Amino acid sequence: MTIKTALISKNRQIAIPASFGIEPGQRVKILLDSDTGIITIEKIPNAIDMLFGIAKGLNFSSDQFLKEKKAEEKKRDKKLGLNKLKI
Repeated sequence: MTIKTALISKNRQIAIPASFGIEPGQRVKILLDSDTGIITIEKIPNAIDMLFGIAKGLNFSSDQFLKEKKAEEKKRDKKLGLNKLKI
């Protein structure tokens, strides 16, 4: 288990250390144990990556899949303002 501390901003936001491997735009589940006051953050895996290979035989080419995935990522990045960070 890795433990690090973080400062909560005036807007009640927490900066998660990059070493935890959580990427910008990635979904997480936040759990609060009201008895102990412990907050737990869990990564939620990307559903598209989890389903890779499950659609075999549906006449949907990998090129079509990758094209749609790239379009979804561009849309998500634009919504999050991440397109300005890419070089």
